Amino acid sequence: MPCEDVTELIKQVNEANTRGRGTVVPSSGCSYELNAPAVPDGTSGASGLPIITGELTISGNRATITRQSTTPFRIAEVAQQGSLTLNGITVSGGSAAEDSGTAGGGILTEGTLRLVASRITGNTASVLGGGIAVASGATARLAGSIVSDNRARRRQHCGRRWWHSRG
Repeated sequence: MPCEDVTELIKQVNEANTRGRGTVVPSSGCSYELNAPAVPDGTSGASGLPIITGELTISGNRATITRQSTTPFRIAEVAQQGSLTLNGITVSGGSAAEDSGTAGGGILTEGTLRLVASRITGNTASVLGGGIAVASGATARLAGSIVSDNRARRRQHCGRRWWHSRG
């Protein structure tokens, strides 16, 4: 995928969702700057990438997916039936802070999330999971990955349980 081509990134995520599975390979060391949410009115708030409904792997050597906007939106959301694997990816700048009930500034998962040699850093949320929020019944597995320098304010959230990382 060409360096910095956010349109192509979103297109490939949509294609993987349509097929039910797929792998997206960003260019090594490139930054993909999301300037607007791909999903502005999701049930869990706005998301920079399309909601992951299939089995998606994003594999890149030191590539970064970041929010570059004054509009708040998280970077990625994984639906209950979805699975997202990030391998060698940094997720930063996500902001799930548009209202008082939003969790998962970097990533919100209601399905399956796997991080391999990845970083989740510099994200914020208005409730829980500045970096990652994992809904009740969902899973997150991290191998050789770092979740750091994320912020969230903890408030009561009705009807769901959330896990979040501190630090």
